[in-house]
Amino acid sequence: MARTLIALTLGLVLLFPAPLWALKLEDRMEVLEKRLVDLERLGLEQKTELLDKTKELAKKAEAQQKSNKEFYKALDQLKEDFAQVNRGAEQDDLAARKLQAKLEELEQKLNAQGVELFELKELIKAQTQAQEASATQAQVAKSEAVFEQGLQDFKDKKYAAAQEGLLDFAKKSPNQPLAPEALYYGAFSAFLLKDYKTANPAFDDLIRLYPESPRLLTARWQLALGLLAAKDPGAAKAQLAILAKQTTDPKLAEKAKKKLKTLKK
Repeated sequence: MARTLIALTLGLVLLFPAPLWALKLEDRMEVLEKRLVDLERLGLEQKTELLDKTKELAKKAEAQQKSNKEFYKALDQLKEDFAQVNRGAEQDDLAARKLQAKLEELEQKLNAQGVELFELKELIKAQTQAQEASATQAQVAKSEAVFEQGLQDFKDKKYAAAQEGLLDFAKKSPNQPLAPEALYYGAFSAFLLKDYKTANPAFDDLIRLYPESPRLLTARWQLALGLLAAKDPGAAKAQLAILAKQTTDPKLAEKAKKKLKTLKK
């Protein structure tokens, strides 16, 4: 029974590994580095495949152009044959049958060219989608690496580098799940550098753009402190009043109330 439970537990661990953000920062960096190596390998494979596809498309396009040229040559000849029949040179049933056969043959060729053209367009579409997917994957991996480097800079107290990297990440990748965290730590880095002109708008952006972020309340608190430091007590009191009324974090609410009392004195 015990062995069965152990096996089941190991199986669940393999099936459902710990989420990336549950790991230590060093472990996360190691995992991301491995993913980056894998991505580079896959990207090279895709590049080779796309090159082959490009050559294949070029050959198909060239063949279709040749076929289309032959079609128009045959069409011109058929038009000349029609003109001769209409002029009475071969005005009999046999000539009409020949013209009909040639016309039907050309119609079949045109239909076949239509199918080939459709297939060519689908190949081009698939190639374009593959290129876009590859570019997107590379961009996501690159942005995740930028985010992790920013967090590492923050941990190492390199606040200027953290501020620049994380706020740039949040600006360029606002729809990524990591954007709220990047914005918070980027703003906090600016706050620690006493760069309130950067910190306060960044905290405000976090509150405004990501109301579901778990950093919302602490961002509002930091914004209040930043506004006080920037000599804007009125705006600071407004943020503190919101914090004092919220019930999600009672300790922070009490802290905000005490701060408001000191400001009223």
